[in-house]
Amino acid sequence: MLKNDIAAYSTFLVNNGWLAHCSRGFAESFIAHCHWRHVPAGTGIQHAGEPGATVTGIAHGNALLTTSLSSPDSPSLHVMQPGEWFGFIPLFIGGTRPNSVVARTDMVLATMSQPEIEALLAPRPEWWRDIGSLGIIHANIATGIAADLMIRESRRRCAASLLQVADCRHADPLGPELASTPLSQEELAAIANLSRTSISSILRDFEETGLIKLGYRSFTILQPGKLRDLVDNV
Repeated sequence: MLKNDIAAYSTFLVNNGWLAHCSRGFAESFIAHCHWRHVPAGTGIQHAGEPGATVTGIAHGNALLTTSLSSPDSPSLHVMQPGEWFGFIPLFIGGTRPNSVVARTDMVLATMSQPEIEALLAPRPEWWRDIGSLGIIHANIATGIAADLMIRESRRRCAASLLQVADCRHADPLGPELASTPLSQEELAAIANLSRTSISSILRDFEETGLIKLGYRSFTILQPGKLRDLVDNV
């Protein structure tokens, strides 16, 4: 990876997602100590049951997160987007990782191992507050997913799931390219707890009214604000 690529990806991660909400000194020091990886689509990045923590940030690409905390046939829980971080749970409670993460597209990742994080924070224990804020972010995501799945009306629940997986449930995406999500209709149906037939009909209607654009195993949200209105203005 070229040095100027790393600089651009570092700037993106410091200014978006988790690190954008941390103290500036921590964010800049943390990203400066990260290692960088190119990961091809289909690669398993993290596997449930592995010991130790490796905090990983997505600078480019998308990944699917599944959890071992539910039944083995549970669908993907979350589509991870640029600016999101994962792999931190064993930092706080030890044990093994509860989630698996697989690259859906080619990705660029920033990583730091548990020993490296502990060494970085040893002289600055106040920075543990910044690390801890990752837990709040993930708790809010999980709570939002659970709340949206309780929506009874299928059209609104589908819209909410579209927004969730495209990371624009409560705000517009960071850029036009980030409104596209590599997810099949069958996968989206499982995430939204809808049948394949039901979701196909709803998605065709959303496309005809200009809310989304469907592609091959993908979709692009064209008007996230109108989709949010559909979900939230009851």
